[in-house]
Amino acid sequence: MKTMRKISMALVACLLLATPIFGQNQTGVSIRFLNGLSTESLTDAQLRTPEWESELFRIPYRELSLPQTAKSRMLRIFHQGGNPQPAPLCDVILPEQGSDFIVILVPGKDGPKAAILNSKAPGFRPGDIYMHNASEHTIALALGTTREVLKPAQGKAIRPGTPADASNYEVAVLYDDKGTAKPLVLTKWPLNDRLRGYVFFIPGKHNRPLYRAVQEFVPQSQPEP
Repeated sequence: MKTMRKISMALVACLLLATPIFGQNQTGVSIRFLNGLSTESLTDAQLRTPEWESELFRIPYRELSLPQTAKSRMLRIFHQGGNPQPAPLCDVILPEQGSDFIVILVPGKDGPKAAILNSKAPGFRPGDIYMHNASEHTIALALGTTREVLKPAQGKAIRPGTPADASNYEVAVLYDDKGTAKPLVLTKWPLNDRLRGYVFFIPGKHNRPLYRAVQEFVPQSQPEP
C-alpha cells in the first residue's frame, strides 16, 4: 500500500512539473521586426514585460531585423529615440500557436501598431506577398491574375496568379479617392519562389498613399502544423 502511494505521489509530481503554469513567461519564441513607420531604422529598440527586458536592438526599414528571443507572448516595444529614457512605442500580443513570428510596425489611428505574421504558417509560403494597408484608403490589387481588395487596417498574405513558365507578372494597385479609383502602381515584378515579400501602404502627402516593399529569402523548410 505504501509503495502504491509513493508511486501515485511521484506521478502527480511529474505531472505538475510537466504542466506549464498559466501566465508564466514562455521562452523560445523568435521575432523578427520591420519598421514601416519611417524611412529610418530604429537603432535603440527594446522589448519589455513587467519581469523582463531585452538588450537594445535595431529595427531596420529595408530588411527584417535579426531574430529576437522573447520571454513572453505579451510584450511592449520601447524606443529611446535620443531621449534619456526609452518610451513605449506599441504592444505586441503574439498568437498562442507558433514559435517564429514577423512583426511589422505600421501607423494606426491611435499611434503605431504591430502587424503580426506567423513566419512558418502554411498559408504564408515562399512566393507569397504579405500586404498591409495602413492608409485611410481602400486599396485594390491585381497581382498577375489574382485580385484582392484591402480595406484600411487590413493585411493579407497573397499569392500572385501566374502561368507555370512565367518569370514575372504584372502588378496594378489602385486606391479609392472619394469614390474615384486612382492608379498608384503599374509595373511588373519578378517571380521567385524562394522569396517572400512584404508590402505596406502608409499615408502620404496630397491624399495619396505611399507604399514600401521588402523581400526576404526563404530557405526550404517544413511549415509549422
